Amino acid sequence: MLAKGWVRRSHSSYGAPVLFAPKPNGALRMCVDYRALNDQTVKNPYPLPRIDDLYDKLSGARVFSAIDLQSAYHQVRLKPEDIPKTAFLTPFGHFEYMVLCFGLSNAPATFQAVMNEVLGDLIGTICLVYLDDILIYSKSEAEHAHHLELVLQRLREHKLFASLPKCHFAVHETAFLGHIVSAEGVRPDPKKVSAVANWPVPRDLPELRRFLGLSNFFRKYIRGYTTLVHPLTALLAKDVPFRWSSECQAAFVELKRALTTAPVLRLPDFSKPFEVVADACATGTGAILLQDDQPVAFEGKKLTPAERNYTTTEQELLAVVHAFSVWRCYLEGATGVTVITDHRPNSFFATQPLLSRRQCRWQEFLSRFHFSWEYRPGRTNVADPISRSPAFLNLVTTVAIALRNRDVPAAMSSHVPAAVPAPSPPAAEAPSEEAMLDAPADNGVDAQDPAYAESEILRDIQHGYTVDPYFANASAQGLSFEDGLWYHGDAIAVPNHADLFMRLLHEFHDAHYSGHVGGNRTLQALQRHYWWPNMKPFVLQYVKGCAICQQNKASTRKKGSRGHAAALH
Repeated sequence: MLAKGWVRRSHSSYGAPVLFAPKPNGALRMCVDYRALNDQTVKNPYPLPRIDDLYDKLSGARVFSAIDLQSAYHQVRLKPEDIPKTAFLTPFGHFEYMVLCFGLSNAPATFQAVMNEVLGDLIGTICLVYLDDILIYSKSEAEHAHHLELVLQRLREHKLFASLPKCHFAVHETAFLGHIVSAEGVRPDPKKVSAVANWPVPRDLPELRRFLGLSNFFRKYIRGYTTLVHPLTALLAKDVPFRWSSECQAAFVELKRALTTAPVLRLPDFSKPFEVVADACATGTGAILLQDDQPVAFEGKKLTPAERNYTTTEQELLAVVHAFSVWRCYLEGATGVTVITDHRPNSFFATQPLLSRRQCRWQEFLSRFHFSWEYRPGRTNVADPISRSPAFLNLVTTVAIALRNRDVPAAMSSHVPAAVPAPSPPAAEAPSEEAMLDAPADNGVDAQDPAYAESEILRDIQHGYTVDPYFANASAQGLSFEDGLWYHGDAIAVPNHADLFMRLLHEFHDAHYSGHVGGNRTLQALQRHYWWPNMKPFVLQYVKGCAICQQNKASTRKKGSRGHAAALH
């Protein structure tokens, strides 16, 4: 460093400690602990680009070159008056930097400003720049040769040198900022994902935070990321002891699996229309941004305690509002946008004469976008599994969708159920007190392996069809059969078996994530996904007899004083 002119011996009154960090190639990188200096530094507000915004510029590109500058920070000289402030202490003496170095709080902003000044008008048209990483993109090889020459000429003029072993020229896919970019789209870099896939089970909060920080970097590739990591993020809450439960382990394993099987996200083409597919459940919302039936982005949101009290219609609207808020950069000013929902009342939202204040705010926000509504049943709505937690939140619905929709194009296909004439099915009897007492207890742990739990309930329902005479004859009036399941409209028809009814009621009413809501709300939630004859009185009687609800229900009787009570006798 002395020979290269990067540092010199110092007589400064400053002196920061030194430590070493390993590089990926096994070498050591010297780092100076400038925390004390940074505390006294006036921060440079110059912005760094948003990584997600950079990828949106690559639509239509087919040829790429990636350039990595060599010792990039050290190619920028410091002002003479600032050099003494960078002094550091080593066993070999007192030194100070003459060039920009790692550890200074303003170093990233300063270097980004330098690169923006150097490449200026080329950024966003033929190249992208994030600190010392440069990506050149073109639609053809001939065009790319010219673009590459322009960028290299700018670097030469400003005497900025690249590291040849780290550069890739005129390739059809390359790594850039932790992702692989190609003509097909963007996907996670396998080298980065392997770090998550091989991550050991966290033993304490610091290890959990590091894991979540890394996995969060790839959240846009994961359907329902928010609900997926909910058991893990719950451990970060204040005054919550760190206990690694089976539910946490299931979420941990599922998150790593989702990362290793992440799809390629299509690059947005602003000349084509977008589709927003949104859905909601009791604990979260989910949405997919599509073009030509291919995913551009996934988004999910965990519902707050207040939002969990919204009606079903409001939760479904919230899913749409949140999606438009996150993807405003794509949808604002775009034409031909279609919002696909599995909740029919949403399609009439714009013409509703009476709205609450909250709904008025949502309507005002959505009015800035040009879009139309399209209703599709839940079975063909690909956002449905995003809003549901993998930890068995809505049981069979997710399974049915997963079986039907192995990929997005298949999921977007519509289905017209065929009616089969048949006799009427037997009505389900209301649950007895004994059956309600034997219902699964809500012990706060509903954390089976999601794949196992889903396949188990699906197998039981399909087995129930074989023993229920109504389904065994394959002649259910008004029902349609698809992928091993009978449907009543958009809802899965459940065989006449008390155990299945009680298990579904446990999940939609008793489970800790269902919240022991009232009879009508439990019925609404069930009816969105399941059906059996005489369902309403069965559900209402079950909720009415729930011991936990009775204990926690607020009394509607007026509280009289003891004097009043005595006067009555």
